[in-house]
Amino acid sequence: MKKFTIIFVAIIILLFAACAKEDTSQPVERKFDSTSVDADDMKDVVFDQSMGEDEDEYLQEKEQEAIKEAEEVKKQVVKEAVKKDFASKITAFAKSDDGKYSVTINEKIKISGITITNGKAIMPYNEWNGKKYYFVWANDPGFLAMVADAIINKSIASASTTEITKADVRAKDSGTLKGYGEIEINGEFLIKSIPVFIGGRYGDGIGDPAIKVDGEWAPMVEFLDKGFKKTVKEIVLKKYYSLSS
Repeated sequence: MKKFTIIFVAIIILLFAACAKEDTSQPVERKFDSTSVDADDMKDVVFDQSMGEDEDEYLQEKEQEAIKEAEEVKKQVVKEAVKKDFASKITAFAKSDDGKYSVTINEKIKISGITITNGKAIMPYNEWNGKKYYFVWANDPGFLAMVADAIINKSIASASTTEITKADVRAKDSGTLKGYGEIEINGEFLIKSIPVFIGGRYGDGIGDPAIKVDGEWAPMVEFLDKGFKKTVKEIVLKKYYSLSS
């Protein structure tokens, strides 16, 4: 019994000594080497740690980067489109007194009232109730860049194929004016607002898309080649007759 008491006392003493022992361990400090981390990675680190107002700032920054990338893609698409070999060639151009330009396409079609903005040709238009109605509409933005490039660099090409690939007529009853025709050239651009006259002094026919300037009609698109204009007239009138039959 005495022996058991001695052992128990010894255990109590050892436990007390262990609890009273001073903790001499030192905290380990982790050092951050900023030179080993890329700047772009640091943006992500800051974002992950804050998750507060920095999150909105981070998302806005990423959104702006995405917008810039999209703009670069668009520029690249336009650059590639300019290199396209369009069948519609610029065979002549001129600058008018008002600073605008005119171009002739394949020696058959003259387009006037063109302005150049950011390397692209802005085609002539008419304004009505605050809206712009273009007389010429390009199917490919590269076509507008091609026209601008010819004007800026003062370069012309030899005439090529001029094919009417589509035609349409929008009916309008106003005296002898019965509608407006629209034709597509080479599948590349549209000529719109071709007036259709029925039963007038000179019989059935078409006019030139035009705007009124100082009380006078100024043509924005002219068909220079008589044979081609006759073809346009026949196709547009045939389309109109099919609507009225």
